[in-house]
Amino acid sequence: MAEQPGSGPPLSPDETALMLRVVGRLEKLSESLLDFARVRPHRSLSVTLQPLVEEAWTLVRLDREAQRVQFVSDVSSDLTAWVDPDRILQVLVNLLRNAVDATTHARPASSAGKGQAAAPVVRIHGERIVRDGRRWARLRITDNGPGIPPEMLGRLFQPFASTRLDANGTG
Repeated sequence: MAEQPGSGPPLSPDETALMLRVVGRLEKLSESLLDFARVRPHRSLSVTLQPLVEEAWTLVRLDREAQRVQFVSDVSSDLTAWVDPDRILQVLVNLLRNAVDATTHARPASSAGKGQAAAPVVRIHGERIVRDGRRWARLRITDNGPGIPPEMLGRLFQPFASTRLDANGTG
């Protein structure tokens, strides 16, 4: 599609570029799955986080459920971190999908008491912090879903742990 515009489905140049990036990420994801049992060298770079956050949300927003979620980002354009951009993007997509899932599958009643559900909102906050004398970039993702069930807390950091019994969760 990139080499022969008009040969595929009707997509804008931006949509075509996004699709090419997604295919590249899928290729890297499949490599990551193959590397799951063996150590792969990290490819760390100094990366501006805001474009990664935006790309992660663009990918998540492709799901219908996410299209009705309000996304709020206050990650500044000058927040950088020394990371593997592909791995951080994968983490961001998983966390944002989990937040969307939490806000769209179990809506809490509004505080107004009228039985109306609060509008689903996912927020990401970025900041520079100092911990143990070192500078860090911190991204904090929050949502207005019901929270993590207490029985899940003990398994929270197990690989592929999920509260979704319908096989739609990423864990």
